Amino acid sequence: MDVSKVTAKLTLLSGTEKQQVELKPAGDKLETKGSFKVAAGTKVVAVVLTTGKYSTARFVLK
Repeated sequence: MDVSKVTAKLTLLSGTEKQQVELKPAGDKLETKGSFKVAAGTKVVAVVLTTGKYSTARFVLK
């Protein structure tokens, strides 16, 4: 899959804290750089836009 035209955003929810992270194409994958507070139990909502369609995934980090 060509990720050069894909956009994605993660929302990290940990306790009362909320962080928004934008993912950008990097070769054949999406990535971001920075420092993020993530611990076991952090809830993640991923929103990906590709070919005009949104996909959403929700998961909890262990």
